[in-house]
Amino acid sequence: MSEQSPISTFESFRQTYWTYYLALEDRLLQTERCCAFSQRNTEAFSIEYLTLLLSTCGEVDSLAKAIGTHFFPEADLNKCTISKWGYYLCQSFPEIDTKVLQFKNGMQLKPFDSWQQTTATNKKGQTIYVKAPGSKRLQWWADYNTVKHSRASIDPDRGLANYEKANQGNVIKAMGALFLLNRLMMQILNADAYQTIERSKLFKLCNSPDETVTFICYGSKGVPLQITHKAPRARI
Repeated sequence: MSEQSPISTFESFRQTYWTYYLALEDRLLQTERCCAFSQRNTEAFSIEYLTLLLSTCGEVDSLAKAIGTHFFPEADLNKCTISKWGYYLCQSFPEIDTKVLQFKNGMQLKPFDSWQQTTATNKKGQTIYVKAPGSKRLQWWADYNTVKHSRASIDPDRGLANYEKANQGNVIKAMGALFLLNRLMMQILNADAYQTIERSKLFKLCNSPDETVTFICYGSKGVPLQITHKAPRARI
């Protein structure tokens, strides 16, 4: 990759992508003052959630394409849908569908749960990008698309207006997906650097060594004590 690429170094990646993620995360944290993060509020929707869903998923699209291009520079991902960039993302991080996050309230989630993309050949002999056998749909992404393209329409299967899909549950999942893409890429660029920068206040990557925090403090007798907070373990 060119040295000018925002993914060429950890620091350039942090400045280009991680700082923007943290800005979006701060906006989501501010909504907690009005609507608590809770399973009971999963379906709660608002203008702020709509704004956050559009912004966060737009950044997922942008970052996923950048990651795919980083690992597969020959791939043209400038104008494509999730079907194509999703394939290259899955090739870049083959276990992305198994990664578990722990949210601020203790809930655990898999942003890309059982989602994998593969290739096939159509009747014209052209390569196309499709869901792998057994792959699940990313519902939060599908909901984002309906909010983006036809938010005033009614979903006859679910009996709600599409703008109602801009809810707390979908925003948390989308934000978790964006967090995960950032974290996985940062681990590639520098396996230990996450311990030296501003961390997420919302998510932790389960079973990840760089989520472990170790520090030294002193007891009442002046004896140095090493304290370690371990990374959360996946329970899903």
